[in-house]
Amino acid sequence: MPPGQLQLYAPDHGFGLDSVADDLLVLVKAVLDSCVWAPIENTLFLALTPLIEGASFDEVSELVNENFFPVMKTELGAFFPYNLVAFSLVPPLLRPFSTGLASMCFSVYISLTTHTEPLSPVAQTGPVPVVAEAMSDRFRILD
Repeated sequence: MPPGQLQLYAPDHGFGLDSVADDLLVLVKAVLDSCVWAPIENTLFLALTPLIEGASFDEVSELVNENFFPVMKTELGAFFPYNLVAFSLVPPLLRPFSTGLASMCFSVYISLTTHTEPLSPVAQTGPVPVVAEAMSDRFRILD
């Protein structure tokens, strides 16, 4: 090896410094995606989708406040491990396809979150008991 050149392989440790740098780069990419891009993307989706559909700013604000943390927990639980695997094991030519599939599944989830209506107070308390006197004559058994 010429003098002054950095040796990238440490034979007595059994691993190369380039693989450590690659692993660190994978971790940095996954953390940046989860901590920088994901909050921006999820907030925009949670806010712009209802606004485009005609919801008021108050409704959108309530929706974002109610759903942001559950959506981010799901994002971190799904995409952080996916990014670690994708950036380290999936070949670059296959990443657009695997990322597209994962993104499609997450988009369905976040769309369901955005379009789920809160339960009415009656639905939250359970079914209302039916009183026999309140039933119409049509449902009474004829003697």
